[in-house]
Amino acid sequence: MEKWLFLRYRAIGDVIMAAWPITSVRLARPDAEFWFASEQGFESAIDDVRLVQHYYLLPRKKWKNARWNLNTWRDQLKFYTGLRHIGLDFGVDFQGHTKTALLLRLSGAKNRVQCNATDALSKRLNPVVTTTSVHKVDQMFETLARFGEFEKPKLPIMPIMTACPTDLRGRKLITINTGSSSPDKNYPLDGWREIASKLSQNGFAVAGVGGPADPPLELPGVEDFAGKLSFRESLSLPRHDSAKCSDP
Repeated sequence: MEKWLFLRYRAIGDVIMAAWPITSVRLARPDAEFWFASEQGFESAIDDVRLVQHYYLLPRKKWKNARWNLNTWRDQLKFYTGLRHIGLDFGVDFQGHTKTALLLRLSGAKNRVQCNATDALSKRLNPVVTTTSVHKVDQMFETLARFGEFEKPKLPIMPIMTACPTDLRGRKLITINTGSSSPDKNYPLDGWREIASKLSQNGFAVAGVGGPADPPLELPGVEDFAGKLSFRESLSLPRHDSAKCSDP
C-alpha cells in the first residue's frame, strides 16, 4: 500500500485549495494511506473520513510562545523527525517554505517534491518544481505532475457537513466573511453592511461568518454567526441551499 504525505501549514484558503490535488491522488489511488501535515487549527478544512486518514499537526502557537525554551527545541526535533517510522513513499510540499520543506526532507519519504521555493534553504532541501501557473490550485497540480498524470476533478472532496440554521429556510442564502488573516486585506465594514442591507432588502437571506476576531455585521434581518460556529459549521452554510437544508 502506497503511503503519501501532503504538506500545507496555512492559511485556511490555501489549505482548502490543497484539497483539490489531494482529491485527484485519492481518486487515482483509492487504497493509499494519506497523511496531511498542517498547523493546528487549519486541519479542519481537510476531510479526514474520505480524503486523508491521518493529520500531523504542528503546534506553532505553543512553540512561538516559548521559542527560546530548551523543551521547545526538543519538541521541534521530535516533531520534524516523527514521521520517519511511517515508511512514506511520496511526499508533496504545496507550500515551499523552509518550515514545510524541512519536515518533508526529514520525513523519510522515498520520493519528494516541493511547489516552488520561497527562500534559499528550502531550495536545497527537496526537488523543486518552479511553476508557471498563476492560480494556486494549478501550481499544485504542476507540482503533483512530477509523480505522474492525475486528472483534476470537478470538485474536491470536502468535509461532510450537515448543520444548517433552520431559520434561514425559504430564501437564497449569501454568506459574508467580514475579516481576513490580515487587517490590510479587510474590506471596510461599512461597505459590507451596505451590501448586506441591499441583499436583505432584495429578498436574500444574509449571514455573517468568521472567527471570534471578525467584526459582526449587526444589521436587522441579518444573522451574525462570526465567532459562534466552528469552521466546519460555517462551511456548511454555503454548501446548502437554505430552502432545502435539513435540521441539524
